[in-house]
Amino acid sequence: PGSEVVTLELAQYLKSQDCHVTVYAYLLADPIKKYFDKSQIKVITANDAQLELTDFDYVWVHHQVLPASIICQLGDISRLKSAPQFIFHHMSSIEEIEGPYLGDLESRISSLSLFISNFVRQTWNQKFNLARIEQKLFPNPAPVEYSQLKSHATLNGMKQLLVVSNHLPNEVLEAVELLKRCGVEISLIGKTHNERLLNADFLKCFDAILTIGKSVQYGLCAGIPVYVYDQYGGCGYLNEQNFLTANQRHFCGIGFEQKTGEQIAQEITADYLSACEFVNKNRQQFITQYSLDHVLAKILPIKHKHISALTDSDIQHLLINTYLIRKRIIDFHTTLINQDECQQENRSLKKQLDRLSKDHEIVATIDTYIRDLRQQINILRTDNTHKRQQKIALESSLHDVTSSRFFRLWQAFR
Repeated sequence: PGSEVVTLELAQYLKSQDCHVTVYAYLLADPIKKYFDKSQIKVITANDAQLELTDFDYVWVHHQVLPASIICQLGDISRLKSAPQFIFHHMSSIEEIEGPYLGDLESRISSLSLFISNFVRQTWNQKFNLARIEQKLFPNPAPVEYSQLKSHATLNGMKQLLVVSNHLPNEVLEAVELLKRCGVEISLIGKTHNERLLNADFLKCFDAILTIGKSVQYGLCAGIPVYVYDQYGGCGYLNEQNFLTANQRHFCGIGFEQKTGEQIAQEITADYLSACEFVNKNRQQFITQYSLDHVLAKILPIKHKHISALTDSDIQHLLINTYLIRKRIIDFHTTLINQDECQQENRSLKKQLDRLSKDHEIVATIDTYIRDLRQQINILRTDNTHKRQQKIALESSLHDVTSSRFFRLWQAFR
């Protein structure tokens, strides 16, 4: 999935820039695990992992994932001498896990909110109050290696096509067969075919790519024509007429027509030369817009933001929801991990949830008690204000009496 690849590529690039990188995830398993291991990137999955806020300059959050130990420290964050800056990145407009499980958490602790496209930014700003946070785009940038390739878009015709999809629609499969009959060599990458991560050395062998989403930026930075199409439809080859609209929706294919297999095959061959001209003409702009080094240079460093401490009730609420989401993810991916480990993890999570639920009830009771005390304090303050006003009025009356002529005569004859 794209989000795991975004995390991997970001960690790899930061490490190449001599940054110390730690990744925290609810679950790590193959096939993505081997790439983190190969890159020697530290990944922590333990639920009780003890991480210190003061060890980090930035906490970059994907899918609202935060370690329990970090959440607990948010209650004392205003007392820390060197608190990190939080960055929240949103990679989808429809996934529920992208939404905050504490409504205003992001607006309270985030220094920067990132979005893969303007469409996603507009969606989340309508749903949640993020207007107070600085916002920028992180548009599925491609690793630097793609922009370093020699442009491969050729006017000699298309001989090799790469198709990248985890959910190939029937019309694409039909187009693939038609193209094969025309002598085009096809390579299929995805869950149902050859599942692997793309890289620049692999991509440079192809004349065009049929895909959506993140691999679109790979092609654009590499100077390879991209035909955008998948299960929701698509715009076909990117060109001057459709690029801005497709870019607004992070090249997901939504908002464009469904095509037939024959139409797709015909466009891939007939429109190839104009697609080459478009990508060659605009490649430097694409590199500036989508290459990871250029994108991060526009984001980091970020302005320092003072973070107010969270209440105990907020922290308990966050912890409970964190454990529930973690359990849901582990249950969903039970086929990827050892069954005994899964059951042991679930037992541990249940104990922690039971304890947190009790703690949450205690905190809620204390909060109610504190609210009652505050109400009583406000009543006493109001009563005290009235008494002070009465005292001032009496003192004024006394002053009027003691300064009167009658009072002075009475004092003389007393």
